[in-house]
Amino acid sequence: MAEVILVVLQRTAAAPALLTAAERLAELAGGAHLSVLAAAAESIPQLRAAFARWQARPRPEPLPVRWHEAPGEPEAAIVARGSRADLIVAARPRDDDSPAVQVGFRAALLQSDRPVLVVPPEDVFRDALRTFGRRVAIAWREDVHTTRVVLPALRYVAAAEAVFVLAGMRPGRPIPAMPALLAERRVAAEMHLLPIGPGGLGEDLIDKVHELHADLLVMGAFAHTRLHDLVYGGVTRHVLACADLPVLMRF
Repeated sequence: MAEVILVVLQRTAAAPALLTAAERLAELAGGAHLSVLAAAAESIPQLRAAFARWQARPRPEPLPVRWHEAPGEPEAAIVARGSRADLIVAARPRDDDSPAVQVGFRAALLQSDRPVLVVPPEDVFRDALRTFGRRVAIAWREDVHTTRVVLPALRYVAAAEAVFVLAGMRPGRPIPAMPALLAERRVAAEMHLLPIGPGGLGEDLIDKVHELHADLLVMGAFAHTRLHDLVYGGVTRHVLACADLPVLMRF
């Protein structure tokens, strides 16, 4: 049974990177069906053209893919199709995104109940979009958000050359051990401890990912309620703003 990967297209400039990343995920999964959703009413013709150019690329084997359009509000379509997919691919948010794009991304991450591969701009990560998944970093903490993303991620990291577990460590607390979830599945991983100071962990996490030359980061996404709205947690907010590699997240 093949997996279904939903690719959410909203910004035309981001479409090639998202489609290429989804194709790489299908390869890592050993085959998958891509479901491509144009979720920006004002850009559907441009998105359709970008999709056609990507689809016309020569490939050793055909890639099963279906095209869908959401001419109205994107949120409902993203949640409906995303909740039926195994994984969602979406562009990393930008400060100048329209409200519709911001709502669409939050719907994918916070409402679909599925892992989301957050893809950086193509000009940031161009050279590795076709090969990521060889060196995988897992930001680990003992909670349901992390477990919910790591378990499905194991399908995509089975053939990785190296897996790194990055665990935060607070002063005076016990040293974190290798996660039982990985040990029980005989995942060969290296443990790296990151001291947690008053400034938070986001910047140190990205620095460590760079130091290890990781090309995929897996982590739980966190949000909390503030004034009747969901606000991203500090590490999640920093990674969404600054990560220059694909990040597999789940709320």
